Amino acid sequence: MFETITGFASNLENITFLTYPITVFLGFLSGITALTCLLPLVPAIAGFTGIQHNTRRRLFTVPLLIMLGSMVTLVTLGIVVSFAGITLQKSLGKYWSYLIGAVCILVGLFVLGVIRIPTKIKIPTFKQAGIIAPFLFGLCIGGVMGIGSAC
Repeated sequence: MFETITGFASNLENITFLTYPITVFLGFLSGITALTCLLPLVPAIAGFTGIQHNTRRRLFTVPLLIMLGSMVTLVTLGIVVSFAGITLQKSLGKYWSYLIGAVCILVGLFVLGVIRIPTKIKIPTFKQAGIIAPFLFGLCIGGVMGIGSAC
């Protein structure tokens, strides 16, 4: 490990003037590729924002509350999944990889349409009600991004 770090540090001395533009370009490229994961959600967010009363204050607060709601959901999902992963890794040991493999196979079969899971999900409707509706919509969008995203 120490050799890897010292090797990386010695490579930092060889930075040329082309390194910075290449880094900026790769940063923009990674942002564009990450955007494709969230692109299907843009019509839902634009549609929800469009049905709100269009005052200057609402045009700022509605997207902000949607963003805050999705951030709360993503952070909560990240914390729960990381703690569950650590706990299951320590308690199940080597069987953890078998369990995760089985789950991955089941999810793959579900995505391919081989397995159907019957659900009775009622899609909520949001009204133009104060500041709580955009936040709740953001919570739902965050769940879609965290669980349903292909990325």
